[in-house]
Amino acid sequence: MSSPVSDPNAPIGVFDSGVGGLTVARAILDQLPNEPIL
Repeated sequence: MSSPVSDPNAPIGVFDSGVGGLTVARAILDQLPNEPIL
């Protein structure tokens, strides 16, 4: 999945399938606190 970034200001999208999605979103927020997450 190596596609060019069209907008470096775009938020990070997290799909929550019900199996760990919120845990992943929390880890992203912990590592990148200033990045917007959808």
